Amino acid sequence: MKLIKIILICLISGQLLGTAQIPDFLIYENDTLPIYSNPLEVYFKQSGSRELPKFKGCSSTACWRGYVGIWELRNDSIFLKAITTCHKWECDTIVNADLKELFGDRYVNNEVFADWISYEIINPHGKQIKYIHQGYESIHEYERGFEFINGKLIRVNKYDNTKSRESVYSKNPKILHKFLYDNINWELVKSQKLADKKRVIARFKIGKNEKPTEIEIVRGLNPQIDKEAERVIKLIPTWDVYYRRGKVIEVQWTLPISFDKESYEKRG
Repeated sequence: MKLIKIILICLISGQLLGTAQIPDFLIYENDTLPIYSNPLEVYFKQSGSRELPKFKGCSSTACWRGYVGIWELRNDSIFLKAITTCHKWECDTIVNADLKELFGDRYVNNEVFADWISYEIINPHGKQIKYIHQGYESIHEYERGFEFINGKLIRVNKYDNTKSRESVYSKNPKILHKFLYDNINWELVKSQKLADKKRVIARFKIGKNEKPTEIEIVRGLNPQIDKEAERVIKLIPTWDVYYRRGKVIEVQWTLPISFDKESYEKRG
């Protein structure tokens, strides 16, 4: 089974870096759907300009692009209906870009046929399985893929991600801490006479088999302790497995491991 690669960072006492983004929206069959795509960025790249006439967006870390695109799928064609403000709560008024000035003769009947779209646009739906604080990386139970060529819909794909599953070791730090405490060779650690620095940062990947692979020591202490960190990681029975677009995602995790026995005992 083909693996799709993404990166996840697991910091046992921290937060994920990056920021989840406000989506564009697609009007489809009398419903308004969030989409994990920003088709205007493709247009801007082709045209060589990102200037939006008569528009001042209210961008933030949750809306780096500075706008929200409103689209409509009708009669198997996709149309741009509006370019509007990201955050109504951060702006005095809602502001829309002037589509006629931006697109000229392509602006017909208060919309623009988006003939530059020739790829799949994803609509996530169902329960959110995993929130990832970065871009459009969060994982949902299901996804609907609208596949276009030159703005014309050629098929709608349906994806099932419900086989995704989380491990107790990633969800519950106490269980992970206990596992590490029970499996670290503390006699070996004691023999190394570690000074102030007692933490190893390791990186590993997870595919469909739930077991850590391709373990790499990002920041180590010494060869003996680094090898012990790798050994303990290999002992972890299961880790998270996630699906996106119906296929297993290869996920990269970063895990800090403390070799300070007293710190584990204080946690209980």
